[in-house]
Amino acid sequence: MQQFHLDVADINGNGRPEIFVTRMLNGTVTSYVIEFQEGSFRRTAEVPGFLRVIGYPGRGNVLIGQDYSPESFFAGKPREYTWSGSAYAPGAEMVLPKGTDLYSFIYADFGEARLLLVAFDDDHRLVVYSGDTPLWKSEERYLTVETVLTKPLTGLDAALRKEPTALEKASDTAANVVDKDRIVRISGRILAVDLYGSGKDDLVVAKNTPATFLGGYKGGELEVLTWTGTRLEPRWNVKDLPGPVLDIQISRPEKTGVQINGLVKVPGGIFSKDVIRVETYQGK
Repeated sequence: MQQFHLDVADINGNGRPEIFVTRMLNGTVTSYVIEFQEGSFRRTAEVPGFLRVIGYPGRGNVLIGQDYSPESFFAGKPREYTWSGSAYAPGAEMVLPKGTDLYSFIYADFGEARLLLVAFDDDHRLVVYSGDTPLWKSEERYLTVETVLTKPLTGLDAALRKEPTALEKASDTAANVVDKDRIVRISGRILAVDLYGSGKDDLVVAKNTPATFLGGYKGGELEVLTWTGTRLEPRWNVKDLPGPVLDIQISRPEKTGVQINGLVKVPGGIFSKDVIRVETYQGK
């Protein structure tokens, strides 16, 4: 089992946040829901396919999902999911720009006449859309730590070939064992939040530094971007973090405003293990 996406929000309206986990198990993607009930966390629902929570300006948190196919991975159109009183049920389809997958975008209120959509393209560049129309693309690449999944073998391929062993997957030749067209990469998060009380959203995104020869990342930073009306410009950042940023979240503690939380992997030394820790910064 590979659990690869996690979100938290109160979607069923009972005043307690649910935990939404999407996983791949035995070649199939499903999601399950955990809630705190009667003194412990309990699994309360199972949903076929992918789930994700997005912040939708003017509406709050919205649960969206998409069907899974072993051939195409994402199948059909993303849909909004609502609580029916007994289950999380799919509703209306969402229209996204071509090439935008379920996990690579957010909506933002930049003070324009309509909400804009910001997404990662295939080259890790940020693209701002109005509807289906791209308004701007970043020159810089924003390298987030991706989740890498492998689509299962299907049809004739499954009959003629076998899955790589655990040793092959862990070896340096794993890329040659698994066909590239079976690899699916899920980007890290983009966050939209009004950090400064202006009534307009800013973006928070990780920007990691790739290692030169060994692959992976050797360092990272957090960056806040603001929309000028024609482009996104850097407004504030934290540079030279001790390792790559694995994930980002926003919290709102009482009396302290908005905090940016980065999950950072700190490489160990010869005699110590890697450490994963939360770095917290006050929005400036």
